[in-house]
Amino acid sequence: MDPPTSFREQGHTRFIVEFSPDEMLVAVTRFKDKTIVVLDLEAGDPLSIIDTGMEVYDQRAVGSTIVAVVHEKAITWDLPTGDHVLNPEANVIRTATISCPRMFSYSHISRFVSISPDLHNIAIVEGPYSVFSFLHLHDVTTGQCLGSVPMRGRGDRCPWFTPDGREVWYITDRGEANGLTITKGNKSGVIKLEQLGPTNQPPSTPPWLSSRGYQIMDDGWILGTSGKRLLWLPPHWRSLDTEARMWSGRFLALLHSALPEAVILELEE
Repeated sequence: MDPPTSFREQGHTRFIVEFSPDEMLVAVTRFKDKTIVVLDLEAGDPLSIIDTGMEVYDQRAVGSTIVAVVHEKAITWDLPTGDHVLNPEANVIRTATISCPRMFSYSHISRFVSISPDLHNIAIVEGPYSVFSFLHLHDVTTGQCLGSVPMRGRGDRCPWFTPDGREVWYITDRGEANGLTITKGNKSGVIKLEQLGPTNQPPSTPPWLSSRGYQIMDDGWILGTSGKRLLWLPPHWRSLDTEARMWSGRFLALLHSALPEAVILELEE
């Protein structure tokens, strides 16, 4: 039986945007589309356009590598580099089957997916339509489930990793932040998952909030940390849904469904 419609649409934006940790690249796609565009943020030009052949639920580009979570799979590509010229070719390095495909049986579940900044792990929240949810951690290379933990309440936002990839956090409908510490052995990968929280102050800023303290006001102005007005957003670029935004340092992506394309802005105070 399908989950209630009111929950099916939670957490959705029209676009998926993920910035590389060094803010040099950004990977953009429409939710459940099959094409990923990788942009060079310094030059402002597309580097590669990848046809995955399957619906995309999340993706992340780091250096010359991109990982995408598609239906029941994690695919890793090697991007063309060196000339900053559009090159549609990208070589598949590996494809791993995610070991819990039932998590993709409802399309709304699959948006609750995040890939770690080091491209090692995938976090998936299962069950946002029920009273209880589960956070599953998967290995990008093998697709194997490394561990699962129950969540108090429904997960109603995407999980996010700390910049070093050693913790993953999520927020439930209770407004509580809960997390996992990922402890790795020298050779065997993940050996321990320690549950953290609940807390109202997670140690890292979720991607829908600015780590630099930038704020978007109701009148459309973006304020810097000093309160200085940096940029005014036209009305059709605004959304009250904070998850329809993605912050990464000086960059802001606007993702809400009224936009025909994702909008990416560079801000400097």
